[in-house]
Amino acid sequence: MVLALTAACPAEDAAEAPAAKETSAAPPPAIRVAADRTDLVYSYPVDSGRRFETATALDEIPADSRRGVVVMDLSMSPEERQAGRYIYVADLSDASDDGTYPVAVASRYGFEAKLTGTSTGAGAAGSGDGVVVYSTSWCGACKKAKRLLTSWKVPFEDKDVEASASAQRELQAKAAAQGLRPSGVPVIDVAGTLLMGLDEATLKRTLQAKKLL
Repeated sequence: MVLALTAACPAEDAAEAPAAKETSAAPPPAIRVAADRTDLVYSYPVDSGRRFETATALDEIPADSRRGVVVMDLSMSPEERQAGRYIYVADLSDASDDGTYPVAVASRYGFEAKLTGTSTGAGAAGSGDGVVVYSTSWCGACKKAKRLLTSWKVPFEDKDVEASASAQRELQAKAAAQGLRPSGVPVIDVAGTLLMGLDEATLKRTLQAKKLL
């Protein structure tokens, strides 16, 4: 479920993730996954695969969560990755002699259906069960969103996409996984539903639907 809203502060570099095109018949190219790569985002399984968390460095991933890791290669555009149709799945438990890890191209729909029991599960997007506000320090709409959440006594995590490169990469990964291209902030992740901008009624309704309010 993705909702496009209207009130937002422009943030050109917040998350450049164009929607994926689905016209190419060939699968996306192979990628190199290794600890020295700084442009990869990992979504790794936790709670016996019931949900995924996001990491921007390989050593952030717990040893028991290194199989079936979804890898986002930010050096390629969503079109090159065919992000709407395919994902890269790696086994990060043991590196080869050259320091790389085995990685395969998988159907996004088949992988998510296997994880969630549906054809549209959001598990691989790297979203948790709470609320994350992707913001900037100067954005008035961001400040209003955080005031609303505070007044509603809804716990949330605030991530500044200008101050933190990892927060920006995390947002890029989530947006690209859902075929989105945010043009500003805030972007509010409500337990896997990305809200683009701020609309008070929609935010409240989404929180209620997720049983967070």
